[in-house]
Amino acid sequence: MCWVIWRYLCRSLVPGLTVVIFVLLARPAAAQSPSANSITGVVVDPTGAILPNAQIEVKTTTGVAAQTTSNSAGAFQIDRLPRGSYDIVVTFEGFQTTTVRAVIGARAPGALRIVMPLAGVKQEITVSNAAAEIKTDACRVQKPHFAFWTHCTT
Repeated sequence: MCWVIWRYLCRSLVPGLTVVIFVLLARPAAAQSPSANSITGVVVDPTGAILPNAQIEVKTTTGVAAQTTSNSAGAFQIDRLPRGSYDIVVTFEGFQTTTVRAVIGARAPGALRIVMPLAGVKQEITVSNAAAEIKTDACRVQKPHFAFWTHCTT
């Protein structure tokens, strides 16, 4: 009789429990995957040089969802974002602010390569028509035979 019960358990119950255990163990691993709901990328200049410490904001239609800075290799990663559409706004001194759109759906977007164009150079020159004031009361002119010069006292 024991043999019959043992045989029944081995043939029907154990394989079923094994499948259930594998499904339960595999499910949390997929949910914890950082690429399932994250945005990763690298920030570079037009020549391909990395831009460390670039300011990165991830925005939704309702506001800022997350902020970070690029690391010493110009790379960044923002985790735990819900599915949806995001604007990634990157700022770095001397470069134009750059915005890139990313969508997190069933699959995470691939690593972004954000190229930041150089900011335009702005130079301002002021020209005035005001004449410079010249003091003439403290100067005397000397004219020797070989040169002409002015000697002024203050």
